[in-house]
Amino acid sequence: MITNKTVDVHLKLRGIMGVAIPMITASGEPPKLLYSPGDTAAVLDEASTAFRDVLLRIPQLAMLTAMVWRLANELRKTQRRVNALQHIFIPQYQDMLAFIVSSLEEREREETFRLKWLKTKLTKPTVRIHHYELGQTEFGG
Repeated sequence: MITNKTVDVHLKLRGIMGVAIPMITASGEPPKLLYSPGDTAAVLDEASTAFRDVLLRIPQLAMLTAMVWRLANELRKTQRRVNALQHIFIPQYQDMLAFIVSSLEEREREETFRLKWLKTKLTKPTVRIHHYELGQTEFGG
């Protein structure tokens, strides 16, 4: 009267957001009661039925457990990357950006000063010559 029934379990991997997630499917079912319920206690019958229900749910539980662990590991890796960005790379780039901005502002100030100096240099000699000539005619005569 013993039957040899099994549950066939098939495993496929599916990618969710770059993480390989196992997809487990089970076909078949565990054997029904292998004994006469009239010859045993009710507690044994209840335990056997509960065990059969557990066997049917084990593939689903294994799939969910593996999925949660893999996603949690990926989340940990991502969190480390985010922390590295927040605390290392972004501050470095902000410092670099501030340095570049201040350098450009300094160059702009220097260029403005140079242009003013050049304008003054170009306009003053003509003014000096003009004053000098006027001055000689006024003071020389």
